[in-house]
Amino acid sequence: MPDDGPFGDPSPGYNKSNNPSDNSVERTRSWSGLWVVMAGDAAIAVGAATAAWRLAQSGASASTLVAILTSAFTAVSTMTTAYFGIKTTRDAAQAFAPALHAAVNAAAGLAASGLSPGGPGPSASGNPAGPQNAGPGSQPGDQTEEPAQPYPAQAPEPSA
Repeated sequence: MPDDGPFGDPSPGYNKSNNPSDNSVERTRSWSGLWVVMAGDAAIAVGAATAAWRLAQSGASASTLVAILTSAFTAVSTMTTAYFGIKTTRDAAQAFAPALHAAVNAAAGLAASGLSPGGPGPSASGNPAGPQNAGPGSQPGDQTEEPAQPYPAQAPEPSA
């Protein structure tokens, strides 16, 4: 008996043709975007070349031709730069996503265990700075629970 889908219809089965991997989807998006940008760049170039040719045939000034070609170059470079900027940002965000999920899961695990990412939480005496006088090789019982002084003690002023 075939597996039924969520609505009782037979499940089509999962394979590469109807459930492509994330890698193939991203590759298709990248190539599709590149082809769209290249087609747009070609359309702008053809339009600018046609306009420049017609204006040159009618005896237009050189400044008009330079303005058309400059505008076309600006449009092509802007569209191409936008494509690569968006693609690079998307690729960086996707590369960062697994690290972000790992950090969130680690923080959730620490929160569930009662620990903070910076080390032990507040001490039993309520001192948020934690145990004081803890040197290398000391044990938890060797530590004193005196609050840290935020400023050094001031010496008494000399009497005159």
